[in-house]
Amino acid sequence: YASLQLAKIGGQDWCFAFCRGGLIGFDPAKGVQRFHYPWRDRQLESVNASNPVVVGDNVFISETYGIGSSYLKIKPDGYDVIWKDRQRTRERAMETHWNTAVYHEGHFFGSSGRHSNNAVLKCIEADTGKEKWKVPGLTRSSLLAVDGHFICLTEQGRLFLLEANSAEFKFVTQVRLDLPTAVPGQQEPVQLLSYPCWAAPILSHGLMYVRGTDYLVCLELIPR
Repeated sequence: YASLQLAKIGGQDWCFAFCRGGLIGFDPAKGVQRFHYPWRDRQLESVNASNPVVVGDNVFISETYGIGSSYLKIKPDGYDVIWKDRQRTRERAMETHWNTAVYHEGHFFGSSGRHSNNAVLKCIEADTGKEKWKVPGLTRSSLLAVDGHFICLTEQGRLFLLEANSAEFKFVTQVRLDLPTAVPGQQEPVQLLSYPCWAAPILSHGLMYVRGTDYLVCLELIPR
């Protein structure tokens, strides 16, 4: 499920694949594997769906089925473990599902949790995995970093603008996207974005694209 991530570390070209059995680092030109870091929960239905996040010469991985997250320092022929979630406790630094954590100023931000009712939006320190804050009630969501802010799209189709702040959760505003006209005979306006909104928002040249079950919506973010 996770997309491949290309990077140049220590003058070497790398490609990282977060496969079902863990993280593989390999030479993208030759296809030669440099290391395999096992990271998979024992549950049969477990998957690793969140993309690896490359930060300098480090790589962050996370999953939501039980074992959680780990942060690795990449070396020419392998890796060192900076930290990983301990398996003999229920506490996990971050448990991303299909969404990918966002790195910002020494911290990872992301939706942590397997199910809609227990997912929280969370901020952790990158170097330690220490939790800075968490906020429930946003269901499973995806983040997009834009100019010191996060655009947060929940799986229910709600859009929030948040301040990218590691000290505390800072809400700015929210918007609900409705059809221009209500359906005849229906009092409430029809929401454009409906569950499951599992694709992350995309921003290109001042235009943001968000998708739900039935609609792809383009929003203009260019200041006037």
